[in-house]
Amino acid sequence: MNVPQDLRFEDFRLDRRNQEVRRGSRVISLRPKSFAVLQFLAENPGRLVTQTELLKAVWGATAVSDGLLRNYIMEVRQALGDDASNPRFIETLPRRGVRFLPKVTAQSGPSAGLEPDGVVTTSASRELIGRDQELSSLERLMASALAGKRQIVFIAGAAGIGKTALLQAFLGNIAAAGDVRIVCGHCVEQFGTREAYLPIFDALSRLCAEERATEALTVLAQYAPSWLAQMPGLLSADEFQTLQKVQATTQARMLGEFCEALEALAADQLLVLGLEDLHWTDLATLDLLSIVARREHRARLMVVGTYRPADAIVSNHPLRAVLSDLEVHRQCTVLLPENLTEDDVHTYLSYRFPAHEFPPTLTQIIHRNTAGNPLFVTAIVDELERDGLVDQRDGRWRLTENAEKLDAGKSASLRQLIEGQLSRLPANEQRLLEVAAVIGSAFGSDLVAAALEIDPVEAEERCDGLARRHQILRATQERSDESSGEHSRYEFIHDLYRNAAFDRSSQGRRHHWYKSIAEKMAADLGDRANEAATELAYYFEHAGMPNMAAQYCAVAGERASRQFANAEAIGQFRRGVDLLKNQRASKERDAIELRLQVGIAAPLVARQGYRSQEVVAALSRAWELNESLGDGPQSFAALRAFYELLMGRSDYLRTFELCDKLASVAQRERDPYLVAETLRLRGISALFLGRLRESETVLTEAIGVFSREKGDSKVLAPDDPVVSSAVTLSLALWMLGYPEQALNWTRGAFNRANALDAQFSMAIAHCFRAILMRFLRNHAATLEEADKAIAICNKFGFGYWGAQASLERGWAIAMQGRASEGIKEIKSVLSTVSMGQGGSLAKLAEVYLHVGKIREGLQAVDQALNFVLEHKEAAWEPELYRLKGELLMQRSLAKGGKRTNDNDQAERAFMTAIERAQQNEAKAFELRAATSLHRLWSKKGKRADARRMVAEVYDWFSEGFDTPDLIDARRLLRKQ
Repeated sequence: MNVPQDLRFEDFRLDRRNQEVRRGSRVISLRPKSFAVLQFLAENPGRLVTQTELLKAVWGATAVSDGLLRNYIMEVRQALGDDASNPRFIETLPRRGVRFLPKVTAQSGPSAGLEPDGVVTTSASRELIGRDQELSSLERLMASALAGKRQIVFIAGAAGIGKTALLQAFLGNIAAAGDVRIVCGHCVEQFGTREAYLPIFDALSRLCAEERATEALTVLAQYAPSWLAQMPGLLSADEFQTLQKVQATTQARMLGEFCEALEALAADQLLVLGLEDLHWTDLATLDLLSIVARREHRARLMVVGTYRPADAIVSNHPLRAVLSDLEVHRQCTVLLPENLTEDDVHTYLSYRFPAHEFPPTLTQIIHRNTAGNPLFVTAIVDELERDGLVDQRDGRWRLTENAEKLDAGKSASLRQLIEGQLSRLPANEQRLLEVAAVIGSAFGSDLVAAALEIDPVEAEERCDGLARRHQILRATQERSDESSGEHSRYEFIHDLYRNAAFDRSSQGRRHHWYKSIAEKMAADLGDRANEAATELAYYFEHAGMPNMAAQYCAVAGERASRQFANAEAIGQFRRGVDLLKNQRASKERDAIELRLQVGIAAPLVARQGYRSQEVVAALSRAWELNESLGDGPQSFAALRAFYELLMGRSDYLRTFELCDKLASVAQRERDPYLVAETLRLRGISALFLGRLRESETVLTEAIGVFSREKGDSKVLAPDDPVVSSAVTLSLALWMLGYPEQALNWTRGAFNRANALDAQFSMAIAHCFRAILMRFLRNHAATLEEADKAIAICNKFGFGYWGAQASLERGWAIAMQGRASEGIKEIKSVLSTVSMGQGGSLAKLAEVYLHVGKIREGLQAVDQALNFVLEHKEAAWEPELYRLKGELLMQRSLAKGGKRTNDNDQAERAFMTAIERAQQNEAKAFELRAATSLHRLWSKKGKRADARRMVAEVYDWFSEGFDTPDLIDARRLLRKQ
């Protein structure tokens, strides 16, 4: 961030921050574009500036005619009193360009926490009156940051105390010193649910618009792709598609990405992040600041935020709790600027009115009436000058009234003073400010024009007039976009002015304005309206259009969900539902509520779990709404969300039945991708239910459709559907007795995930391959695949699949001799993951069998069987009954073979295992159970029956003869 100084040429001063030109104490009137032309020329004095260069610098990509440029240059000449035929300032070089003739110097002057005209100072070398101690503290903390000890600093104080002035003065000083990267983000007052990470995205956008933007984009792409993916305007279409593949899938990972990016940016030079008005920030940003503050990595990083304690207290803002916790752990510093002293006020007057002859009592009067609040001091002095109570004659400033009379007239509060300023403005300017206050702290002149139903040029001219006089407003940047054309941007010089202007209008009038503002903004943004969803929701709500407001709440909630800002997402969805509560049922209304109820499910699950009553209520209501609306475009998303809920609760039979409804919707929509997704979901449910042949059939069909058809699979699931279908199919094939085909499908899945560079799919592929290696009893390969899956899951925050991989890892290390460690790892996952516990407990039981812990193994098997019987998780029944038989056999052996009852129970368990395997067509599990029964029957003298049973199953196999299970079976058969 380059903090500008004032530019001086002859007797003119060009204030780049406040966008004004002064000649002595007089402000020269210039429109924003004319000012921009003059600024660029003054920044490039003495050299030829071509027309193309000037157009690009001022208008960017917007097409501008030559005649329009000539008009702006003419306006600048008139303002400066220049003569084109005998130029002193701007020389025209025909067919080449223009040259700015005078010598230009950069200078700055002091400020009393605020500019003399009430605008916050940012000049690089400016002295900030009354803030020496605070600036010294900031410089000391910066020195620590330079040494690698990160610093988190908060500047706290009441409205008008000069927090922003202090921050900007500090940033200006260090920017002038060089070798520092400065970026700032601003919080804005948001009514209703706050938009997640608003000041952070503001800061990142500014970072990527500075001179070293390419470097910043490279760092973000490498360390924080999830953040960059949320700013598609900075990327090409190909870059955006690439980033979609590597986005994080949890808030923790997203926060980690940001921290890593900050530290990378701060590797070679000091990085200072300024965040203003944190009393308005969102919870997600506070979580992020807390993480940044707590990280122990050394970094040349300094975060400086401003906030108003009183506002945080009144609104019960969570900022208070975060600050308290950071202070307790000495992870932040809080600076509390105090009001100005009488001496400070005297110094301010001396700088603002050089060579004045004011009586000493004037300083006392101003200080007494303002208590030294910098904003109040500036406002009162502005009033004195505006009312002609101070005047310059013969180079000397003097009072035109007795000081005691002034004292009697300046005893109002700051709010009263501001209201007085507003009331003295022309009626049309008062109304303009009232509309602007309804729009927000910052606004575009086009929205003002729409609300007032006046010509946009007239609205811009009125705003310009106020900004040039620094009455209430200041100009910011101009914005150009294809939908709305070019319009100017302005902001209130302080929120106190905005609040006072807002309160002047009636609720009925604001209602009308909100409607005009919302409709204008939505129309201008067109397809990009979703980018302003939070604002549009607020405007439509206050325009009395709840359906539109709720629709944008849904959009804002979905955006927050993609950013893993679950609290903000839930808030947006709840707000939308509340807006619809008193609306009559209609297809439009119910379709919007359905979208809201479906949307809220995922963030609720993330925060409360699948068994949350609010999750159940939301999806039950979604189901009810979908039934009422009938099948439509919205149905698939609603039904699929319900599928996820049921799957998370291990209700496999209902998920399978739900696939019939999904299939009906997909076929009616004639969308091949939806058809394939339904097949994929049916295949997953069928696998858990033990319907292995059906699982194989529908998954194979799904892969074929997915491979043939083009579609946006990311609207369905975060993983690649071909990869997830293939790895699920591999398990079904192994159970069915085709181990070589199973291995081939996992290889294909790996190849596809690699080609797509899809980390989520890669993690799933490693996890399923670990399961397959466990089936093949390859301990080392299971551990290797599990570790690879865990590494990816930890890096990108894939919590569920990380837990599944940990189960496989626990099994592998236990089977390799580290039993206690492995059992502990399996149990830690079982305590947090409820889905699919039949298969998970089977791993634990096998480990207990391996290490001879019979009692614990039988307990695990019984617990697993209870689960699979309750949840119809039939896929694991054969293996669980086999493990039960093995444990009972081992218990009998431990007792010297005297416990015949154990052997009888073991025999029944093996027979049940074979029966269940045959029902599932699970030849792999049937062979295992037959092999186990062979060992028991051989001891009972039933060798022929045992051999016949194993031979029948073994002879069925056509592949996989070098796998451990078939090798064991073949060895038993050869012994006969």
